[in-house]
Amino acid sequence: MVEVDPVYGTVLNSVTYDTYVSFTEADNMAVFINSIASGNIVLSAVKDEASSQMTGNAIAALGTLVSGDPLSWRSSWAFIAIKGSPLSAIQNSASQYGGPVSVTTTINPVPVPSAVLLFAPGLVGLAAMRRRFKK
Repeated sequence: MVEVDPVYGTVLNSVTYDTYVSFTEADNMAVFINSIASGNIVLSAVKDEASSQMTGNAIAALGTLVSGDPLSWRSSWAFIAIKGSPLSAIQNSASQYGGPVSVTTTINPVPVPSAVLLFAPGLVGLAAMRRRFKK
């Protein structure tokens, strides 16, 4: 699972969980998903099987990323989502032994508004003017 900053397009976190082997891994994944800031981009993929040890906490956390429950026995699944906007997720899955899946999209980082870029020089100018009037 990869968390991406929506403004700069940089990877913030990259983690793996084996939810085939362990309930603990599924709960750890839920904790990670719940720690992701709303609006951040999340990418994830399942190669073969992720449903056998999935917990209610993990399923609920996944619900903040994607709609529905595409996990099934021995299936592949991939998605690109925005945390807190499950209906906007792009996802693809293949049924049992259906092989690999992929999803693609173009993510355009949000440009920093020019007003923000001018904020610091504006503060410097105000400070200089205040200093000038204090004399």
